[in-house]
Amino acid sequence: MRKQQFKQKLDLKKASEGIKTANKNAKSLLDDAVLLYDNNRFARATALAILSIEESGKPSILRSILLEDDLKEINNLWKSYRKHTDKNNMWIAPELILNGGTTIHDLEKIVDKNSDHPQTLDNLKQLCFYSDAFTNCKWSNPDNLLEKEDAKRFIDIANFSLNKDELFTDELSLSLWQKHLKPSWKTNLISMKKSLIECYNECEKLQLISSGKTQEMINFLK
Repeated sequence: MRKQQFKQKLDLKKASEGIKTANKNAKSLLDDAVLLYDNNRFARATALAILSIEESGKPSILRSILLEDDLKEINNLWKSYRKHTDKNNMWIAPELILNGGTTIHDLEKIVDKNSDHPQTLDNLKQLCFYSDAFTNCKWSNPDNLLEKEDAKRFIDIANFSLNKDELFTDELSLSLWQKHLKPSWKTNLISMKKSLIECYNECEKLQLISSGKTQEMINFLK
């Protein structure tokens, strides 16, 4: 029997637990994808890589819940947490970066509501699992869908999406995230950028992040 899904506000402890759980599961799904890839199961490897990308998208939503007080908005964020296309929009980031993207403005397509890249990825995931019929009743077979290089592409994207430095996963750094970002949450982009830089600066002073991370964020937000 399915348990009732939680949809309320999070405290720092529960947010940290949820973020660490998502990160761990994203890594586990990617490891499984690599196993399938190494055994020439390219469609299923791609599907699991996409699931890993989706899991990697959960922590940012949980951090948003920490900044929100409106119960209706919190409920909407939980819907996003469980909706595939709201979790996978980062998947095009590696390609944007490879094409020269270095700042937040170069990566605006990631959050562009008019872009169909989240749905495109979800559609591919479904095609990697299921057979189906398309125009003129042409049948799709997952085993014939992707080549080795296609699967490798999505495994690389999933690996890129992992939070390897575990930034803003523990209660202390999340408390600083909440402290700095909440006052400017949903105000304007300039204020939110300033708050984020202040948050990074304090984290760096407390040695929660490596030296130079604040300057990297300043450069990214230009």
